Parts: sequence; structure tokens; C-alpha cells
Amino acid sequence: MPWLRKGWYAIATVCCLMGTAIGADGQTEREDFISDGAQLLTQDQVAEMFTGNTFHGGLWTSYYDQSGRKATRIGDRVIEREWWIEENGTVCQTLNRTGETACGPQFYRLGEVYRSFRADGSLLVEFTMAPGNPEGL
Repeated sequence: MPWLRKGWYAIATVCCLMGTAIGADGQTEREDFISDGAQLLTQDQVAEMFTGNTFHGGLWTSYYDQSGRKATRIGDRVIEREWWIEENGTVCQTLNRTGETACGPQFYRLGEVYRSFRADGSLLVEFTMAPGNPEGL
């Protein structure tokens, strides 16, 4: 049964990789960020932060217009969607291809850095904010 043994090692490897959201101190990345002083943003704070501002997240830049239009640049491509904020402070958008609604997780801020996290506490996205629409999106 060598295939069974190899399968076991593969399962153990996957489990170890999936556990990377937990740090050496036993806390998730979200808990570590909060321990460092990050604050969960309220619905009003999210609305103020997103409306009329631009976000940079490495390979992408997004602008959230006050009218509910979101424009995201990835490379040379610009994708436009409708966006809004739910009562619990999550940001939602309509997906272009399917017309379905997708809502993101809540947001945390520490200084000039914003982060959101997956349900397991691992980092989903990190970004910074620039006032207005400096890139003309």
C-alpha cells in the first residue's frame, strides 16, 4: 500500500499549508493585526473611506465614485461595476459576467494600511487609500 502512505503525506502537507493563517503565537493574521492596534471600521467609516477615493493593492487600482460606479484598473484593462455598502459595513458589487452580487469582508485599518481577512483569519487583501481620483478612473 505505498500509494496510501504517499496519499497520507500529501494530506499532511496540505493540512500544514492550510494552517499558515495561524502564526507561531497561535493567533491568526487578523488577530495579529488587531493586536498591533488595528481597528475594525464601522459602516460610516467604510462609507467615508470608500466614497470618492482610490485604492492601491499591488497589481490593481480601484476608484469608488459617489454615484455607485466602481472602476478597477488591472494592467491596461479597466473593469466597471456598481458598488454599495451594506448595513454591517461590508462593500458589495455587482459582477459583470453574471450580474450576481458579491460582498467583501469587513475592513480593518492600522495607520495608512487597510486589510480584510478570510473567514479563517488569513489575509485576503492589503491596500492603501489615496484621496480622490488621481488616476482619472
